[in-house]
Amino acid sequence: ERRFTRIFVPLYLEANIIDGLKYRANFGPDIRFRRRGLFRASLTNANRGGPADAAIENEYDLGYTLENILTYNKTFGEHNLGFTALQSIQALRSEEHETNVVNLPYESQLFYNIGTAEVKGDLRSNLEEWQLASYMGRMNYEYAGKYLFQATLRADGSSRLAPGNKWAYFPGLSAGWRIVDEDFMSGLNFLSELKLRASYGAVGNTAVDPYQTFGRLQRTTYAWDESPAFGFRLDEIPNPDLGWEISSTVDIGFDYGFFNNRLSGSFDWFETNTTDMLLARNLPFTSGYNNILQNVGA
Repeated sequence: ERRFTRIFVPLYLEANIIDGLKYRANFGPDIRFRRRGLFRASLTNANRGGPADAAIENEYDLGYTLENILTYNKTFGEHNLGFTALQSIQALRSEEHETNVVNLPYESQLFYNIGTAEVKGDLRSNLEEWQLASYMGRMNYEYAGKYLFQATLRADGSSRLAPGNKWAYFPGLSAGWRIVDEDFMSGLNFLSELKLRASYGAVGNTAVDPYQTFGRLQRTTYAWDESPAFGFRLDEIPNPDLGWEISSTVDIGFDYGFFNNRLSGSFDWFETNTTDMLLARNLPFTSGYNNILQNVGA
């Protein structure tokens, strides 16, 4: 039996400070509860007359996104100027616990009273946290509604990466020309839209598990004389040099529309180049490990 409960309540506050200057705060909490209960009676195919077993697993996730956005727009004759500043943080805390038992005396209780089991089974618990901090500045400029420019710079910091590699910077530039509004196009009444545009931008990816840069431990079993003993070993090779995987895209295109936009469309040519790809590089088996996660390849 699986039960899921999710509470998502987006909230915002908006204020007009002065003419053209606006502040907005967005807050989006995301709370999730998950419970999984498993019961297998003694006559199920899994146990085939053996003792009944049961398991219960609980997971609690608390995530949120908080954004502070400041925008300013002003028009001077045929000039339109706009600025945007953003500060945001995204975070998630996830807790998980699982208990397995066997030899339940009362099969009618299913998994609701596992404390009555004679033999306790496996126990497991886990805590995982990560955060992403971001800052962004953007400038928009428009002249006579025909010439459009935009410049953006974004900085992102991820807790998943090691110190010294947490932050990366992502620029973006774009320009547009609404040719249809030029005087020399005034005689073409059937043409309702014709815009030429070009852009360049970079984005990042941190597909790294939290704490992976530290080299997590895994429990192992050893033979101490003739008695088993528990120990720990590295589950993965730590890599403090892991950084952002970055993809940069160049795009050139145009938009068109005919007969009051009854027929419209666009055409684009773009090229994306990805560098510092996060890939698991294979290692010789003699090293004791199968692979190591590194920024390799493009």
